[in-house]
Amino acid sequence: MKKIVFIVLSMVALTFSILFVGLSYRASQVRKVERIMWRVTDQVVSELDDESLVRQLFMFYLRLDDEKSLKELMPGSIFIHTRNIPTFENGEANLSLLNAEIENINNVYRQKNLPRPFYAIDQEGGRIRRIRSGTTDFPSAMAVAEAYTHTGQKDLPMLTGFYTCMELRQHGIQWNLTPVVDVQVNPDNPVIGTRSFGSDPKLVAEMAGQYVKGLQSARCMSSVKHFPGHGDTTKDSHFDLPYIDKTIEEMNNVELYPYTTLFGAKQQPYGLMSAHIIFNKVSPEPATLSGAWLTDKLRTQWGFQGIIITDDLAMNAMNIYQKREKIENLAVKAFLAGADVLLYSFKTGETQAMLGGFIEAHKKNIISKKRIVESARRIIYRKISLGLMDLYIKEHMAKWSPELQQESDLLLRRSNEIETNIKNIESQLAKVDSINQFISKNAIKTIAGKPESETDVGRYPLFTDVAESDPAYKSIKEKAVKLYSLRAFSENLCAEKCVLLHTTNLPLERILAGQKTKPWIVYTTQNPYPANVFSRYLSPADILVSSFSDTPTSRAKLIETWMENKMPPKSSVAWER
Repeated sequence: MKKIVFIVLSMVALTFSILFVGLSYRASQVRKVERIMWRVTDQVVSELDDESLVRQLFMFYLRLDDEKSLKELMPGSIFIHTRNIPTFENGEANLSLLNAEIENINNVYRQKNLPRPFYAIDQEGGRIRRIRSGTTDFPSAMAVAEAYTHTGQKDLPMLTGFYTCMELRQHGIQWNLTPVVDVQVNPDNPVIGTRSFGSDPKLVAEMAGQYVKGLQSARCMSSVKHFPGHGDTTKDSHFDLPYIDKTIEEMNNVELYPYTTLFGAKQQPYGLMSAHIIFNKVSPEPATLSGAWLTDKLRTQWGFQGIIITDDLAMNAMNIYQKREKIENLAVKAFLAGADVLLYSFKTGETQAMLGGFIEAHKKNIISKKRIVESARRIIYRKISLGLMDLYIKEHMAKWSPELQQESDLLLRRSNEIETNIKNIESQLAKVDSINQFISKNAIKTIAGKPESETDVGRYPLFTDVAESDPAYKSIKEKAVKLYSLRAFSENLCAEKCVLLHTTNLPLERILAGQKTKPWIVYTTQNPYPANVFSRYLSPADILVSSFSDTPTSRAKLIETWMENKMPPKSSVAWER
């Protein structure tokens, strides 16, 4: 079976190459189509009044069935999260209702003669998957990278990106806020972990480039993040304001390497997300609010022409900085620094005030019309290139000049051809479940420990040798039965064989470490980095194994590995103690 999957995956790379050739025009034709898209972009921008152009710059979270708030805000992009995805009583996503709500929103925009919004989501894979039921449970980025390093299948991230996009598009979502290109170099990082492709900047750049290619080939927006890099922080910007004390020279070889590599690629990322982090030796402001980063570096020095989106301006890192510096409107500050799309979610009561303050800043000439048009053009152009504007163009082109009508007709035909090609290619590719199984099986790696060379690890018990007669045994069983290292293993399977270990209950771990007389194997179905704390209680003979992902498929493959009684190979992307 593995050999068959390997052959199929190898054929997929060739299929994608054919896809790219099929979708590519000769250089002169490509330039012609681009000129037409920019002409249509300028026509659409000219039809929108100033406030409509401003609204194109915002991405807001709102309840999808809240038509009153929608009509008050009418943002250019809408943020999809588990909080506004409709669910059934059992908590699973009601995707039919989601489709209906998105279609209703599109009709509201249509009635107001406005371009339909981008719908954006964090569908990274692994633990960050906003739509869980009804979509493939792809493992984390780190698991994909591990499978790649083990098998040499370079197309794994490309296939993951392609299929993720195709599944999202079934629900009208065409902006996936991925991939994460943070280089995970700090084991104490509380927010990135397995969301990263690993600790090697070159591997991260290669994996991210392939993922971007797959995502964008299926006509989705990408958003490489979190610029300039969140991999070496000890604070989570959702809750605190991180600082990194590195020079630009130090960052060039680590944090910035994936970005400069991606910007030099033939197919550049369509989007980039900024981070709420202060890099002391580069700028005194968080990158999201820093012209030194967003304008001087990204636009001027590196020539990045994609859409720059802020990370959520409602995150606590921004709240802390805003209060300290007495900033009136974060959106205005970020926009003037160089951002194009201003993401603000969850604080729905403050959304209207942020938008209103931005409009007022424009009226006072704090923000120029030229600067607004510059960003609005990028947004509209990308909507056109991804086919989101096809219906708008059809319904508006009759009042355009005869020449532009003719060009628009060519554009629509090309868009239809691309859609047909994508669907044909999707039907020819290996089944998505086979790809998912392949990644999950090959991503299981040994993170720490020095087992002897023999492959049979039966002498390593997946449990402590604390006897049932030991006074601590009952307490251990009660406290440790649903925990970090094996929390999703079958309780029936584990009940007779093992005591599960909690990696945050240090007193208990210390007792166990003192009592055990045999080596342990500790498995984790989640982020292995917190086990750095637990590792101090392990001896070199003890072994820590990870699947790098907490998905049903990853858990099933981890159980298989355990039952096969074979030691997985050493990890090449994760922390070693």
